[in-house]
Amino acid sequence: MIATLFKIAGYNIRKNYKRSALIGGTIFIGTIVFLLCSGLSRGIEETMMKTATTTWSGHVNVTGYYKTRGNYAFSGIIDSKILMKIIDKELSEGDYVVNRYRGFTRVSSNAQNIILNIKGVNLLKENNLVNLLRVTQGKWISLKKSFTVALLETQAKTLYAKIGDIITLSTKTVAGENNAIDVEIVAILKDVGFLSGGDYFTSQETAQALYGGGHFNLSKG
Repeated sequence: MIATLFKIAGYNIRKNYKRSALIGGTIFIGTIVFLLCSGLSRGIEETMMKTATTTWSGHVNVTGYYKTRGNYAFSGIIDSKILMKIIDKELSEGDYVVNRYRGFTRVSSNAQNIILNIKGVNLLKENNLVNLLRVTQGKWISLKKSFTVALLETQAKTLYAKIGDIITLSTKTVAGENNAIDVEIVAILKDVGFLSGGDYFTSQETAQALYGGGHFNLSKG
């Protein structure tokens, strides 16, 4: 029975070989296009996820609210060591844990000012971040010095700033008071898309000097 069906199929293919070739070619091309689109979509999804979780601090973010006055509450965590132990125990499947100072600041140069998210990082524990964001000018290692920042290319262009320039960071402190510090640009990083466009990076000591207190978020990647 099966042999007969194969004979009939072979006869039809030989008799209408042009139509068979057209149908076969269409199926082949359609399959290739489908596989290429699937691979491209998968690659974009993985890249976006990696960029978002690395620059925005992982899949899980832990924070709290510290009320310094009756009408002012500050987002932050006071004692990270206790929470680090809890996170390590409850989320043991995570790849890594980092703590970062985070907040909104006004970044001002002599020519322009913009609102950006500050990320105070510890470079010794930020291998994923350092590997993701490629330096085009300056060095990541220079960020270990106090009162220094690393900007993305788009941010530097908007501020008309370059390596070695002094810019001003301003925000509200933990106590709700206005504060500003001058910092030096020591690194300019290659853009990695819109997911990282609103963030810039400093050392944790610089962020603490700006906010005037212990303010940071824990993140499990």
